[in-house]
Amino acid sequence: MWRLLIMVCLIPPLLAMAARWWFGTRVLATDGPRTCRAALDRWLPEPERPEAARRADETAHVIGFHLWRHAQREWQQTDAQGAKARSRARRFGIIAPPFSVVIATFALIVGKMHLLGAFAMVIAAIALAALCSTLTLAGELRAVANTANRLRKARTFTNQDDEQAVVRCAMAHAWHQSLPPVLRWLQGG
Repeated sequence: MWRLLIMVCLIPPLLAMAARWWFGTRVLATDGPRTCRAALDRWLPEPERPEAARRADETAHVIGFHLWRHAQREWQQTDAQGAKARSRARRFGIIAPPFSVVIATFALIVGKMHLLGAFAMVIAAIALAALCSTLTLAGELRAVANTANRLRKARTFTNQDDEQAVVRCAMAHAWHQSLPPVLRWLQGG
């Protein structure tokens, strides 16, 4: 029974890691180094880094990161409940796997659970965290798309190819941060 539970619980993290690589890491590696030109003063400066707003020639990776952060701030203002759900899912992904390790360790020490059962409990917590984190990602991606559409109408980018690369990188940043930290660490970053 424990082996079946482990095999079933390995599916969501593996799918989430594959999606993160395909929609996040791969896009940042291909489109990220491209130098793009944008009128950043229309939606930047960010409050914490005013010097970044003066640079119009940056890589798509950097401008996409700023676009992603800007979309998150706008999302918190327009759809506070969706943004809170996303942040709760992220916190759950940070807390649940280490907490399950602590509980499994105590259960092993006390003798209430077999080693395979403790391992299954940890894998189940990681799977649940990956599932929650991936399922709440749609709202964040929608927020990035809405912000990108608004910037498209404002003619922030002089070149349409630059605009598409930056929007792809902004969405890739959302995908890149979609996994719980334990799975990001396993995937290498």
